[in-house]
Amino acid sequence: MVEHRYLGLGDKTKLYLSDSDVRRLHEQRRVTQQNGLALLEHQFGRDPVPAHSRRQAHLYLLAEPIAGQPGMLLDLVHGPGAPQRLLDLARHADAPGVQQALRAIGGGGFNPSLAWASDFALRSAGAALTYGLNSDRSLSPAHGTSAEDAVELEVDEDGALRIFMSRLRDSPPSADPEGGDQRLLPIAVVSYARQFVALTAAAAEHAGYFGNWILAAGATGITGLPVHDYLLRGHAGPRYHAPDYQRASIASYAELVRQPAAVTERLVGRLLRSLGVYEIYARALTDPSVPDQQLV
Repeated sequence: MVEHRYLGLGDKTKLYLSDSDVRRLHEQRRVTQQNGLALLEHQFGRDPVPAHSRRQAHLYLLAEPIAGQPGMLLDLVHGPGAPQRLLDLARHADAPGVQQALRAIGGGGFNPSLAWASDFALRSAGAALTYGLNSDRSLSPAHGTSAEDAVELEVDEDGALRIFMSRLRDSPPSADPEGGDQRLLPIAVVSYARQFVALTAAAAEHAGYFGNWILAAGATGITGLPVHDYLLRGHAGPRYHAPDYQRASIASYAELVRQPAAVTERLVGRLLRSLGVYEIYARALTDPSVPDQQLV
């Protein structure tokens, strides 16, 4: 509100909104976010690791264009050269700005990294790059730290993007894999979320879609786990008490490009605060100041 009036921005002019306009917009945002959480629940249900054999916590990220066009990413997932085009898109996860943010929090060494997902596979709505999964999304023989390690980047021809990563918790190398020395790895949450925001921006630019996106982040299998960052300091630290973590947000194309850290914070900041590690990763969740003239 400015001078007792709600100010909005149209295509070319400023708009003044009524109380009912503002309430309607907030309700639309709430409904859209609820839709994002429903999509996230669906991803929980299609986890490629069978429930009876899960030993690690899993991370999920998704993005859907709110007003996208059918086939907006069709050329990325089908036709001659599609595997290379999808790999080229995935490289945006390691853009200089992302690398700089992750180096600031010591996030360059987490494995399995998103870059490990390089096997091309067709999907019912598009295609995927995978690591540790067969073409039918079943687990393949272990190549990483454990038999459960898997990474997947799915891209739908209509614009949706999804990431699945199965190593959100792990044991130190010297621990008994069947023992109780599992610890939660917040560095994985921040690293993957920052990379995913960059991928969403790259997909939007590729499609020429400059509208809004619904984004969501979720985690399962994290209840009651000690946090790795605290154990390194000899403390037990807080433990997450809810059955899972779910968070959805709306982001414009401009935010994805100009304020990727702020978008990342909206997705995973609440989880980090609940674990008492927000300050450790704050540098990756804060965008550098940009002069106003550079935002035009």
